[in-house]
Amino acid sequence: MTSEAAKARVLLAIQEVDAPKALELPELVAYRPELDGDEPSTLARYLASLRPDIFVSRRYPSAAVGAAWREAVPEGTLLAIATDPDGPPEPELEHLKISCQCFNAPGGVVEPASVLAFAERACTRLRTCADLPEKLGAIRKRNGGGEVMLAGAGIVNLLTALHLQNEGYEVSVYDSRPDPRGAFAWNDYGCTRGGENARMFSLTEADDYHDKGRVQHRPANTIFGREISEGGWRICRAPSEADLEWVDDFRAVAPWLAQAYTNDMVDFTREGGAGWAELVESECTLFDDIELRRGILRLYTDRRRFLSEIARQDRVGATKRVLSVAEVADSHPALAKACNKGEVVGGIEVVGFTLPIHDLVERILIRVEQEGGTFHWNDRVEGIAKRPSGTVEGLIVGGEPVKADHYVLSPGAYGGDLLRGTASEDLIHGVLGVWLPLPNVAPRLECSLKIARSGHLAEDSNVTVGRNGDGEPALVLGSGYGWTGADPTNIDPVQFGVLYQAVADTARRFFPDPYAAARESGVLDGDLRFCVRPWTASNLPLFEIQNTCTGGALVITGGHNTGGFAQAPAVATAVGAALRGEPHPMHFLYDPRRLRSFTNGLGTSAGVIG
Repeated sequence: MTSEAAKARVLLAIQEVDAPKALELPELVAYRPELDGDEPSTLARYLASLRPDIFVSRRYPSAAVGAAWREAVPEGTLLAIATDPDGPPEPELEHLKISCQCFNAPGGVVEPASVLAFAERACTRLRTCADLPEKLGAIRKRNGGGEVMLAGAGIVNLLTALHLQNEGYEVSVYDSRPDPRGAFAWNDYGCTRGGENARMFSLTEADDYHDKGRVQHRPANTIFGREISEGGWRICRAPSEADLEWVDDFRAVAPWLAQAYTNDMVDFTREGGAGWAELVESECTLFDDIELRRGILRLYTDRRRFLSEIARQDRVGATKRVLSVAEVADSHPALAKACNKGEVVGGIEVVGFTLPIHDLVERILIRVEQEGGTFHWNDRVEGIAKRPSGTVEGLIVGGEPVKADHYVLSPGAYGGDLLRGTASEDLIHGVLGVWLPLPNVAPRLECSLKIARSGHLAEDSNVTVGRNGDGEPALVLGSGYGWTGADPTNIDPVQFGVLYQAVADTARRFFPDPYAAARESGVLDGDLRFCVRPWTASNLPLFEIQNTCTGGALVITGGHNTGGFAQAPAVATAVGAALRGEPHPMHFLYDPRRLRSFTNGLGTSAGVIG
């Protein structure tokens, strides 16, 4: 018998003839296919011993089995999932606070990974976010409208401010950095303005970076434990104990859970894409005469990944055309040299677009100001003002509370102190990316790219076609992942040099003529520009809601890793819903408690019950 301290999050009791052998079940899942159809007394004994929050089987448990389960787990709503129920659950289960749900398997085939993902999502809604309806209900009673104070002027919060203005709110935006329209040094700004003048949208822009399959010859999810020079992502010096706890959270994500997170992010990116399309239509003056380029070409150096990505892009509905190496060279003469040298194995034309983010930001600032919004530059929001009861009553600026009807915080990678006392505290770390501008010389590249170099130190690169500050045709490479820990300034110069050289290697191999022209002109002799993106261990962005003393809402958004720009319109919509007290799927799927509440505090549960 397992020890009394042992606990499983999920008891999975279904027999699957075709259960994938590669499915890695972590300690939080007890897989007991032999219980399928077993005696109720045996099932009750397992539930009492393992004490799961979720039970998955073909049938709903009987009332007697449910009572034994409830006695073993007295707190919270329990979840019983049936994959092939022979009837409705017994009414007594509802009185025991056991939520019964049916999993409708696609094609009638129950795959453990799919049902586990369904179970985790349902558990998040029922247990982790059980307080969400009450929070939204209290905000709804306020009956909407009023003044919104926003902390952070990155692209996510700027689109949120624009969206809220269109819904009738008065907005004021505070940012610790200078006005982006000024001629300050690039490193005086945050991620949106501090990086190069380029952003990309694709349906898989917001991605999950955990291992999603069996990892041969090494433990899974180790990229944050290895330095850049070792093929990892660590660029910080001497990570703290708290930093390493964050890495432990990252390593706790099993492949099936990573895939579930990926699916959720793709759904919100799709919503973001629809939002961008609507914005281009309704706010056309924001996009007039800027380098808005539609369509993305994805290039691959490894045939196995190329074939895998064809399937993935098909699955998310992004594929427009698959190209052979010869077709890539014929359609895009600027890539002919790279293709002829064997750097490319194939390409996929996909849905997406690129644009100059600095130009767009300036236009949004003007638009918000024209509609009565105000900006407070070089004005740092220092924290959240709360009453002794813990209820929010304002934001602290210059040591004094500033009050509004609602508050929206989107602090990026540099605002950790602002999140003290929230569920989002300590969850956002920095991941650095390098920018490398090149002249777009003849034959010019006309289509923005994503380059996947499997096994390379700078594995993924975005290449945006646009113009430089002098209005000349330019290519902007954005690439690399360098984990800084919680402190975005903690950057090892040696590891940064390794990462920069890896990005330069991509430029040299894929764009030999532009790279040579950049070297000759001295473009590459200036500051090595980078930006630090806000990142979470779960790889899921954050969306937190708190009530205020006046019946309003304090909303926290952030940690979007590579997907902040792509998902910005969806975030704005979710914030608008929160301020009205209305539900949005992002409210619970991006809840900051989602990962830890599911994986923490669990003992070993993989042993066989005797």
